[in-house]
Amino acid sequence: MQATSANPRRRTIAGGFTLIEMMGAVSLLALLVGIFYSCWTAMLHSARSGVDAAAHIQRERVALEHVARALGGALMVQSGEDWHRFDARTEAGFSQLSFVTSRPEDRASANGMRFERVTLAVDPVPGGKGHQLVRRVSSAVTHLANPVVQQTVLAQGVRQFQVLYPAESGGWTPHWPRADLLPERARILIALEGKAAPSPRTREVLLAATGFTHAVVEEAHTTLRAEQFVERGFPVNKGRFVFIIDKSGSMASKDVLPDRLTAAKQAVMASLQQLAPEDEFFIYFYDREFEGMPALSALPATPENVLAMRNWVESHEARGGTDPAGVLQAAFEHQPTDIWLMSDGVFSRAVLTLADELNPSRAVKINTAAFGSAAFSSHRVLKQLSAQHGGVFLLVTAQLPVP
Repeated sequence: MQATSANPRRRTIAGGFTLIEMMGAVSLLALLVGIFYSCWTAMLHSARSGVDAAAHIQRERVALEHVARALGGALMVQSGEDWHRFDARTEAGFSQLSFVTSRPEDRASANGMRFERVTLAVDPVPGGKGHQLVRRVSSAVTHLANPVVQQTVLAQGVRQFQVLYPAESGGWTPHWPRADLLPERARILIALEGKAAPSPRTREVLLAATGFTHAVVEEAHTTLRAEQFVERGFPVNKGRFVFIIDKSGSMASKDVLPDRLTAAKQAVMASLQQLAPEDEFFIYFYDREFEGMPALSALPATPENVLAMRNWVESHEARGGTDPAGVLQAAFEHQPTDIWLMSDGVFSRAVLTLADELNPSRAVKINTAAFGSAAFSSHRVLKQLSAQHGGVFLLVTAQLPVP
């Protein structure tokens, strides 16, 4: 029997994709990539839109907050000078405001003044398209020479800026006819260009509680022209006197000649010369800090001691802000019979509270002297301080013009 061959021929099978299958796979991959890219771009666009919308809303909120804060601090002094006027008008469809407001405690000016004039207006963007909301801050006293104006852009791309006031017939009106009277309330509307919010952002502000009336100098003899003040000094009798002189930047004003600080120095020296040798005196200068005369305690008012202090008094210059709290406490450490507090600054009612704590028995007379016009609002606290502590209030005004 013949044997069969043990090496049959091996068959090789070749595997692979056809052209049609490869084209289908590539098409499917392209479709998946396209779907992924579309989803990714949609998500990216949505994220960008969300960020833009949030930024848009934040810009409106910030602008609204600045306007509301300024209006919330608005001041109106009845029967005061023209610089207290509340000027509200409409320009090119936008509200425009100008009014006096109080500075926040942390933004007191270099001379201690806590009043400023704020103007809010919508201006065309310089060299561009659209409008911007601009805040301009300057001195409250409009007649000052060469006033410094600080300008800040609160928002760009302003579509709407309106401030509305209560109407007599009810509702709201963009017109406020009384420049000598604060509105009780105001409604602020702000909208910026963009698609984030179809309606303007709105806030209401109360203003009524910030109006007040000037203190009035009731007796004519409490008002002195500068030359009278320098010549006479303060009304002093017998006792231990502490003189507190404001040397803040505003005391360099020359509405009182030669200037307010010099007039105060000269008046103090004139007062010391009226004292008897058995009387005693001490002198402080203050701005936000204070400095006492170079002596450990009050000195007898001898001619030698008065002369020794003259150069020290004359060496002080006007600069800085105004804060009488520390120096008033230091004055009571000398156990005085009389205190003379001088200033042209704006004091808060906290000074009255401090004086009550330091002088509950009213054993010490607190006298005050104010510099400026009879209508200036700072005199209100100074006059009240002297009245509550048995003292005298003096108002030192500008010299009368020579005919």
